Amino acid sequence: MTLMAQNIKLSEVREIIADIAFTAGHLQATGLIVINDSRELVNDISIWTDEFMNVHDQTDWDKELYLEAVDDFATLKLLSKYGSENNQ
Repeated sequence: MTLMAQNIKLSEVREIIADIAFTAGHLQATGLIVINDSRELVNDISIWTDEFMNVHDQTDWDKELYLEAVDDFATLKLLSKYGSENNQ
């Protein structure tokens, strides 16, 4: 992989991490999830970023809505693990 390709991939990884983290913050602020261990969340975001990239490896983002896809993915993952009903 060329240096340019590596930089593009790193940029994509950073964007996905930021988008999942933003969704986590929103869901926590609205009371839909409860995060008791931030280090666990950071680890989960790392794992989910890899998973999202693998699932969407061949996705044509000119034909699919990236923000909708990453938000739906993150919301599903976050609610299933940190949903407030799971933390009572």
